[in-house]
Amino acid sequence: MQIAVLRAITRLKVLLTVRHFRRNLGNTAAYAISWLVLLLFAVGGGMFLYAWCREGGPGARDTAFAWAAWIIAVVWISAPLMQFDAQRNLDLSGLRLAPLSPRTFTAAVLVDGAASPMGLFLLPVLIACIAAFSLGPGDLPWVILSFALLLAGIVGAGQALYLFANRLIASRRFADLSMVLGILIFALIQGFNIYVQSSEDMALPGWLTGALGVARTVFSPLLDWLLPGLAARAAAAASANDFVTGGTLYLLAVLQAWALTWLAGIAAKKFYEGEIETGQPGRSAALDGGGARFIGGAAGVLALRERLYLWRDPVLKMILVQTLITMLYISVMIVIMGLRSSSASGSFGAVFGPFALFGMALLICSLESGLLFNRFGYEGGNFAATLASPVPRLTILRAKSAFYLRYLLPANLGLVLILALTLKSEPLYAVAAMLVALANTFVVDLIGSFMSIYFPFTYQRRGRRVRAVMAQPGCGYLFVYSLVWQASNLAVLPGSAAIILGAVLGGWPGLALGTAL
Repeated sequence: MQIAVLRAITRLKVLLTVRHFRRNLGNTAAYAISWLVLLLFAVGGGMFLYAWCREGGPGARDTAFAWAAWIIAVVWISAPLMQFDAQRNLDLSGLRLAPLSPRTFTAAVLVDGAASPMGLFLLPVLIACIAAFSLGPGDLPWVILSFALLLAGIVGAGQALYLFANRLIASRRFADLSMVLGILIFALIQGFNIYVQSSEDMALPGWLTGALGVARTVFSPLLDWLLPGLAARAAAAASANDFVTGGTLYLLAVLQAWALTWLAGIAAKKFYEGEIETGQPGRSAALDGGGARFIGGAAGVLALRERLYLWRDPVLKMILVQTLITMLYISVMIVIMGLRSSSASGSFGAVFGPFALFGMALLICSLESGLLFNRFGYEGGNFAATLASPVPRLTILRAKSAFYLRYLLPANLGLVLILALTLKSEPLYAVAAMLVALANTFVVDLIGSFMSIYFPFTYQRRGRRVRAVMAQPGCGYLFVYSLVWQASNLAVLPGSAAIILGAVLGGWPGLALGTAL
């Protein structure tokens, strides 16, 4: 009886997944293109891993296997935290009303997690990993067994996290938290890039080298004895015909996979009994009107309105935070390049410092243009009430400009100054780069008003996430918009060239003349 019910639930899951893709052909095309791109990357990465594992032997294979298992586990488990709503389209709240036993409902929860679009996206990666890590025909069963145990564990962990955090995930506060989690995961990936670098390749300070050593001492055992590490080590031991060690590690992996599945069962039981309910978006915190004190009249009220949008709307907050984080990431990468060992021609700061500094000053405004050139897009139809009010349109534009510049100007100048101090640039070049960033911010803001009026488009929401797409105008509009966007970005070059060339060729007097021009 339970097998027949599970078969019906699995069929329902497949039909719902197909309907999910058929209801919106635009999203289906995007998913298909993403899957094909991922397939190409999986084929290319699989070929690279295949050659690298065979050249490096079992040692290289074991290391790559462990990291691949950890990456797959982190991506799968963190999927609900990253607001991937399409991962689970089986209505568990409605299914709870069906005459199902708690065990059958738990099995349905696991089916919902396993037969999901996330599994479809990871399928090429799994196939590529299995092909790359099987050094011979005898290794293939052990690699498949390890990945089967890994998938059983991460499906249970992912579903348990999804059910326990269901109320939190549905709240507005989590939309803010998800941005922090995304930034944290990205920072961890970049930290791993530094982690695998040897001290000979990176001229790191002593305190940072010591911190990395402590991190290796603390986290290496965790990486080895948790399920992804155990699965990789068990396959390695069994492939080396060390069946005692391999059997012991497989037993530990089975116990951990069972524990994670049991945790999903507890979460499903609590959800089934009504102890875990679907949450509602929380109310936004009260916000004072301090921002309106510096701008009088209607412009001050509109500036406060923009600030309220920033506090309440996760779309605008996500776009603004991602813009600032991207600029910060580029600055950090430039600084890390400066920490590498100096070449025979001189240090990084002396040779490439001015180029990196001026390039960053120019790149900042190019990154911000994506936000400034569509300043009405996140509001959609809600902005009609403001347009119908007797407030002059110029006042509306000034209020939006004041709101954006209040956040972007200090960030731009601060990033350029920090980069100049890190690279030990000359004061002349530091001041010139800050003037370039200051002037370009105003220029891009001015052009952004024009672009937002004559070339607007809407942000399409997907749950708590957002896609900056133009569903209504079409491809021709997108092409024209892209041309105008890039042409507008080029408008900052004449003024920037005057300031930079004045500083390089004429020193302080040339900088003053270039700034005046």
